[in-house]
Amino acid sequence: PWLRLRAERACDDPGRVYAFTDGTTRGSYAAVLVRGGELLAEECRWRPPTRTRNVGAEWDGFVLGLELAPRRARLTIVVDLLW
Repeated sequence: PWLRLRAERACDDPGRVYAFTDGTTRGSYAAVLVRGGELLAEECRWRPPTRTRNVGAEWDGFVLGLELAPRRARLTIVVDLLW
């Protein structure tokens, strides 16, 4: 479920991991993962920009969030990409 559609918008549910991802037109992308209000992982990477520009980097951030997620985690990914 989208975080903005939830009645409770806090990210402090200890049973769920939240991954916040983003990408930029210049090729950098990142993911930050939290669980129970604590930081689990944060990583930023860069690759040469492609013709897809921002959209490609947004997808890279999404995939990075999946890569950093713990196995079998209940995961909510929060992106600003409209697919």
